[in-house]
Amino acid sequence: MSLMDRSATVCTGAVPVLSRRLLRFGPLVLLLSTLTISALLAGQSAHAQIYKYQDANGQWHFSDKPFKHQQQQPTNPAPADIADDADQPTEPSTDISPTSDTGIDSVTSIDDKTNLAARFEQRFHAQTEIERATQAVVSIDSAMSIGSGFFVSDDGLLLTNKHVVRPTETSHWQERKERIAEEADQLNSLNGWLSNEKHRLSQMRQELNEYEERIRKAGRNSMKGAANSDYQILSERYQLWKQEYDDTYANYQTRSKTLRKAQSEFNFQSSSSRVKQHFTVILKDNSKLKARLLALSTEHDLALLKVDGYRTPKLQALAQPKLFQGQPVYAIGSPLGMRDHVTSGIITRIGKQGVVTDTQILPGNSGGPLVNEQGEVIGINTLKVLNRSISTEGFGIAIPLATIRAEFGTKLGSF
Repeated sequence: MSLMDRSATVCTGAVPVLSRRLLRFGPLVLLLSTLTISALLAGQSAHAQIYKYQDANGQWHFSDKPFKHQQQQPTNPAPADIADDADQPTEPSTDISPTSDTGIDSVTSIDDKTNLAARFEQRFHAQTEIERATQAVVSIDSAMSIGSGFFVSDDGLLLTNKHVVRPTETSHWQERKERIAEEADQLNSLNGWLSNEKHRLSQMRQELNEYEERIRKAGRNSMKGAANSDYQILSERYQLWKQEYDDTYANYQTRSKTLRKAQSEFNFQSSSSRVKQHFTVILKDNSKLKARLLALSTEHDLALLKVDGYRTPKLQALAQPKLFQGQPVYAIGSPLGMRDHVTSGIITRIGKQGVVTDTQILPGNSGGPLVNEQGEVIGINTLKVLNRSISTEGFGIAIPLATIRAEFGTKLGSF
């Protein structure tokens, strides 16, 4: 007899051994039986699984059905396994199980908030490899600037430019320092001018007072009318002069206040950026995580960060190291603070300084990847060179893979 049949028998009083007290509470028994059945049915759906596999290009795909070579296996884990997992508290972990030789990883729930790779695949539905590559690119907010970076492993390794996390070592920082110093010099000069003008105005005011007194003592002689007219002209000149002084002094006060604030912020940011070890990274879905600094290059504009406790989307390195002029490439990053942007171009030259491209690279793109049409990383965008002799947007330069690998070696894992 099934559970539902037994419940019906209890509720209708068909079991002769039930006492009258139990029969009196028949409706309650029916309610409890119904709740029990609902719970069992809900439990069956709660164990539905999401299956995950990796294709030949290294991209992950998800389904609620097993793949061909899994058809003979149960689609749900054994109840005992489920109970054991449910009883154990879970914490975000960077201990990621390796992918099997068949390309099928262990069953992973898309609802797992620590699995960013699965979450982004489900949410963004990438149509191209370039669009899929954007899922692994982040914005990095440092003390003095916003740059870009990208994941190179599924456990949170993150590449960026050194100047993104250490802006005090960049030409931009030096230019800002020079602008503050220049403003300070100008205000010092203006302060000297104001001091001199104040003294001259004081002398003129004193002369006008003396002139006014002489006119008052002159009585009603024939020269008094002309003297009054001259005094009026001089007094108007004084008022115009004083108004110019007051306006200039007010401007000086405003600029001095702004300078003091800029100097204070610059000094604080410079001090903190030299020792800062943790940075805010903004993901494609606008969520924010903390990344810690792992390594800084002493020779190149490179830095390696780490986001702990998450399964992250990642970019693959260029499989075929051969690059050529005219090859289509794409820069992904946050130009001018506008997050999650893609620009395209071609490789214009491959030189010692790096991969040169006409792809539009603006402030904020620094640290982002330069990728090919398959979404594979060619290099890391680092700066833009302007040709001032002609009207042009200039050329971008990316540090090539060979330099990145030589600098960080085994720290990059399989990238």
